[in-house]
Amino acid sequence: MFQDKGWILVTLITLVTPSWAAYKLQERYSWNQLDFAFPNTRLKDQALASGDYIPQNALPVGVEHFGNRLFVTVPRWRDGIPATLTYINMDRSLTGSPELIPYPDWRSNTAGDCANSITTAYRIKVDECGRLWVLDTGTVGIGNTTTNPCPYAVNVFDLTTDTRIRRYELPGVDTNPNTFIANIAVDIGKNCDDAYAYFADELGYGLIAYSWELNKSWRFSAHSYFFPDPLRGDFNVAGINFQWGEEGIFGMSLSPIRSDGYRTLYFSPLASHRQFAVSTRILRDETRTEDSYHDFVALDERGPNSHTTSRVMSDDGIELFNLIDQNAKPQTSWASSPPPPSRTYLPANSGNVVSSISVSTNSVGPAGVEVPKAYIFNQHNGINYETSGPHLFPTHQPAQPGVQDGGLKTYVNARQSGWWHHQHQG
Repeated sequence: MFQDKGWILVTLITLVTPSWAAYKLQERYSWNQLDFAFPNTRLKDQALASGDYIPQNALPVGVEHFGNRLFVTVPRWRDGIPATLTYINMDRSLTGSPELIPYPDWRSNTAGDCANSITTAYRIKVDECGRLWVLDTGTVGIGNTTTNPCPYAVNVFDLTTDTRIRRYELPGVDTNPNTFIANIAVDIGKNCDDAYAYFADELGYGLIAYSWELNKSWRFSAHSYFFPDPLRGDFNVAGINFQWGEEGIFGMSLSPIRSDGYRTLYFSPLASHRQFAVSTRILRDETRTEDSYHDFVALDERGPNSHTTSRVMSDDGIELFNLIDQNAKPQTSWASSPPPPSRTYLPANSGNVVSSISVSTNSVGPAGVEVPKAYIFNQHNGINYETSGPHLFPTHQPAQPGVQDGGLKTYVNARQSGWWHHQHQG
């Protein structure tokens, strides 16, 4: 049951028809405040007394699923965040208020220990090779309080051994003084070595590509599609008006592999109502960073009040993304030349915003984190748990033709949802 004050809800969503239109919702987890799995009570009490753990400052932002683990990131926006990369053991904690377990361990979550730990993680990705990709922003704080004790670094973990198998620092030429990167997309090609990661530089207005095989990165920055739309910087979320006019390229999703052997990367600036696309054939080629302008494609606007922050695409071309102005979490599948969207909206409710969406193809389901109105303004006012708290939504879909039994196919917000339906082809 949803409670208006001081509760974080995690809801399990089960698809009950194959039409993508009907869902039966079940609450899975709920917390008053996020809790962490300290080794013992004494250490927890010490952390509380010293300010190393301030429960009311912890808010989840990123989420990803693998096996029986639901990974959750908690950025170090304010003091008192003991771990930024955590997980829930979904076998051990079927319901209730599970503690967040630091991943892979407590030491690896030490702020400022650049070479050995992760200082702040936002959105994360698990690839089909059983690797967890984590971009450490190296930052503490948010907005004007931000400091950078560590450089941006890509960390990749082997989820079968729970060990870090690579750390790669982004070189200075791939960032600029305004760089802020919160979103990541991972592209697996012919095999596990044929892997690329793409990073959206929201405030530095660029797109960074990283090759696993070459252990090298390069930056695309000479494209106006990475910039905010000056006409779309006005936001109205949950009845609150504010301006985010400087927010550039943000949410990204990757299509299935197309007939030419490459994927399509879809992306949107946050201050925009439009989606753009480019083939990964371009992004994988370091020589195309300066002469690829016409290889990027502008798609039609989504319509009014359609700012989006997070998106992901399933293996059969179904793209899921949020609409923060409408407090809606749509499902969509895009074609190469998408037709005008047909929309079906599920009932809306109070003002919460999805921060992250994940899709996987095993027994638990895609997951998203919904955050409260307070999150939108936390860089100004901090996190206020007097408003409704964030939500996680693991979802499960029954078997369909061509879909593994218990496969994960879609995401929906239990309290507000919207749907755009297209078919991705190729």
